[in-house]
Amino acid sequence: MKRTVFKILTVFFGVFIFVESSQSQDTINTVRSSGRLLLENHWLHTDNIAGTAFNPFLPDGDFVLGFISKEGDMRRVQLSPNEQIYSFNSEKSVRINKLLFNGNIGYENKQQKDVGWTARMNPVTHNPYMLADSLYGLYIKDYVYLAGGVSYMINKRFSTGVQVNYQVGDGARIKDPRAKNKLFKLEAYPSFIYSLNKMKLGLNLYLLTGREKINYSTLENSTTYRFFRTLGLGKTTVPVNGWSYERNYYLSGYGGEFQVQYSIGDLKLLSGFGYSSVLEKSEDGSSYPRKTDSGDFEEKSYRFYTILNYHKNLIQSFGLHVDASTGQGIEFLQEPYIEEGITRYRTIAEIENYTTLEFMPRIKYTLAKPYNVYSNKWEITVDAGMDIFSSEYMLEAEQSYTNILSDLQFKKSFYLKKNFIRISTSGILIYNLDNKLEQLNTYTASQEIAIWNHIIEPDFFLTTSNLYTLKASLRYGRNFQLLKVKSSLIYIDFGINYSSASHDQWSKNKTFKLYHFTLGFTY
Repeated sequence: MKRTVFKILTVFFGVFIFVESSQSQDTINTVRSSGRLLLENHWLHTDNIAGTAFNPFLPDGDFVLGFISKEGDMRRVQLSPNEQIYSFNSEKSVRINKLLFNGNIGYENKQQKDVGWTARMNPVTHNPYMLADSLYGLYIKDYVYLAGGVSYMINKRFSTGVQVNYQVGDGARIKDPRAKNKLFKLEAYPSFIYSLNKMKLGLNLYLLTGREKINYSTLENSTTYRFFRTLGLGKTTVPVNGWSYERNYYLSGYGGEFQVQYSIGDLKLLSGFGYSSVLEKSEDGSSYPRKTDSGDFEEKSYRFYTILNYHKNLIQSFGLHVDASTGQGIEFLQEPYIEEGITRYRTIAEIENYTTLEFMPRIKYTLAKPYNVYSNKWEITVDAGMDIFSSEYMLEAEQSYTNILSDLQFKKSFYLKKNFIRISTSGILIYNLDNKLEQLNTYTASQEIAIWNHIIEPDFFLTTSNLYTLKASLRYGRNFQLLKVKSSLIYIDFGINYSSASHDQWSKNKTFKLYHFTLGFTY
């Protein structure tokens, strides 16, 4: 992984230096904010990369070294009570005539202490078909992110583009039984926009493929471990007692989104509707895989939004967003058969046992005061919505909840000759209106009681708790000359998040703290 990262960085910075040296340099001493650009160009709220062709200006390129520390008992069971994240990220946009290139590269190292009840890189998912053990240990995870996009304005009527996102990662828990992970994920968004006098019509497609491979191993084989295979809401197959285990997840998906933008003077209205279907298949073993103790989970998502921007003395943006999804968990009855002396497995029946339904409407309003054409003096954002969720494992157990979500953010920027200061604060409130978790058929198997008591109930109590989060951060930057031809900003950014949650099932509130520090520069 480290050698791969070094090679990628060498290529990236070689390309960057070449492109930078071939372009005319801008020496204006100011901040070109990507946040301001979101308020100027509707299309940046969509997955339609062709819309970047309408950017009124290019945001600053950014290189960031970051550190995050998390701690607290207000967390999902499968997450760490004490986590440190080390990262770097670099992104840049370059315009060459009618072509606009966007690039991003990032690396992240996670040191997660006392992680248990999961063997996945990302355990927070609607997919119920998980592999886990009950022991805890240090989980070390590395991720590399690559993203690239290009948009091209063919003529005043037609623009097109494509965005590609690629992620690879590996992980290992440093304690027997040792879960080892390898994953990759590839997304592509071909995009098109057709422009009329006051209207633009957009369409983008969505393609997805990926895989996660999990291999349990041990250094000492004197101890026999139990591996749990979950099915949904605490249901499991019989635990495996052994020294090793292997599971593969295969990810695939497709979808698309249609957008319409209408402009009248200083007013712009953009509406969109999207659909995607993501299927994650799982199977155990490698040479002759079987699906009896796993399953396939398909999630279909629907997205509708309307965003209204008005720019006069102040910039105003109002958005209505509605997201909905349905999920289906398919399980398999298989029988073994022997072919050429080898035991293989064939499916004799497929059963839909697990279902999910989620509905999330929200409204968002932003008010901003411009400083110049590139950045704002201040911004206020109010965001409110609901999260309505339910799931059921057929005739065995069910859960449901309804939460109200609200968020208030404020940003203030100061431009003092060569100095830049930005203060950011926000408050988040989640209030539970209703919830239910019950077994329709009382569990008696020891492994199902263990999963219910250690994962299902604690995670449900956290999700249905009343929670507030307070965030504050400060960024200080100073202008300097990069390569004597371009004015840049070197900055430091540090902040803290504090969360507290209460629930009737807890004797006292659970809390969570996050500290972050970044060192970066624009280019």
